[in-house]
Amino acid sequence: MRNKEGKRITFRFLNFRYRECGALEEYLHRMSLKGWHFCGWRYGMVFEEGEPSDVEYDAEVFTKSKETDLRPENEAEEYAEYCRAAGWEFVDANRRFCVFRRLSSDDVPIVTEEERFYEVWKAERRVVFGQTAVVLLMTAGIWYFVWSWQMVDWMFLNFAMFLFLCFPVFSAGYLLQTLFLLIWYFTGKRKLEKGEKVRYSLRIGYRIENLAMFLSLFLVVSWAFLEGYYNVCLSGLAAFLFFCVLRAGESFFRLSREARFRAELIGFVGYVLLGTTVDVWVPAESIYQTRNVSILGSSENGELAGTDITYELYRSDIPWVMDMVWDRQKGDQEPGWEIESPREVSYHYGKRSFQYEDAVLVLTYSEDEPNQEQIRSLQDRYNLREREVI
Repeated sequence: MRNKEGKRITFRFLNFRYRECGALEEYLHRMSLKGWHFCGWRYGMVFEEGEPSDVEYDAEVFTKSKETDLRPENEAEEYAEYCRAAGWEFVDANRRFCVFRRLSSDDVPIVTEEERFYEVWKAERRVVFGQTAVVLLMTAGIWYFVWSWQMVDWMFLNFAMFLFLCFPVFSAGYLLQTLFLLIWYFTGKRKLEKGEKVRYSLRIGYRIENLAMFLSLFLVVSWAFLEGYYNVCLSGLAAFLFFCVLRAGESFFRLSREARFRAELIGFVGYVLLGTTVDVWVPAESIYQTRNVSILGSSENGELAGTDITYELYRSDIPWVMDMVWDRQKGDQEPGWEIESPREVSYHYGKRSFQYEDAVLVLTYSEDEPNQEQIRSLQDRYNLREREVI
C-alpha cells in the first residue's frame, strides 16, 4: 500500500498499555532500524518505508488528553509545541500517548523520571480502576438480580449459568490486574526514592488477559448458537460487526471529539434499526423452548388441553435446588389446599404449587381452579414421586 506521496506504508495493529511506554519506544526504534519509520496512527500504527536509520523515539503519557482521543486535540497540541521548543519533533498522539522523535543526541529529556512515573500511574489507574469498578458493579448487580428474583428461570439453562459464572471470573481477573498495578506503583516509587529507573517493558499478563477474554466471548457465542439462540447470535454478531466498522471508520478518519460523539449517536440509532430488522427477519419462536436442561436439572412448561391452565415443571435430583425452587414459588404464603397426598401445596393469586420428592409442579389459571383429576394426569405423565412424610 502507498500513501499520497507514493511511498510504501504498512499498518501494525498493536495495542500498548501506558505502563508499556518504554516497550513502545523500543518497538518504534526496531522498526526504524528495518527501514520502517513511524508516522502516526490511522486505525492502526502507520509506518512509512525509508532508509534504515537509528531513530530514537520518546513515547510520553499526557494525562490531560482523554482515553477516547483519536487525534491530537488542543491539549496535546499545546504540549507538542512545548516539546518542539525543547528540540523534540512531534510525530503524533493517540489516546493519552504522545510520540516524539529525537532530533539530536544532546536533547534533554522531555520529562523527569518522577514526572513520567506519575503520569503513567495516573493514566493507568484511570483505566484499570474504572474498568474494575464497572465489572464489579455489573457482577454484583447480576448476582443480586438473579439470586433475588430470577434464579429459578436461569438455573435450568446451561448457557445462562455459564454467563452467570463468567462475571465472577472476569471480576477476579480485573481485581488481579488492580493488585498488580498497585504492586507496580509501590515498587516503582521505592525505586525512584533510591535513585533507580523504573522500567516500562512489555507485560505478558495483558496479552494473556486479552486472549482469555476473546476465548470467553467465542465460547459464549458458540454455546448460545448450539443452545438454539439463533436470534440472539445473529443480533449480537450484527451489532459486533456494525460497531467494529463504526470504530474502524472513526479511527481511520481520526474524528475529533465532537465528530465522534455525532458518529456514535448515529451508530446507536443504526444499531437499534438493525436489531429491529433482525428481529423481523428471524422468527421470535426460534429463541424459546418448552423444555430447558442444565447440569442442575430441567424445567418444562405447557398447557392443559381445553383449559386456561398452564403448568411449569421443575425437576432436579439435587435437594437444595428443589428447595430453592419451592421457596421461590410459594412466596410468603403458608402451605394450604392439602389433598390426599403427603406433599406440600401452596396457593397464591391464581397459582397452585405442588412439591414432590424431586420436582415442583406449578399450575397457573385465570378462572377455574385445577381439579384433582387434572393434577393426577400430570403426575402420572411425568411420573412424579410423592414426598416421604417425616
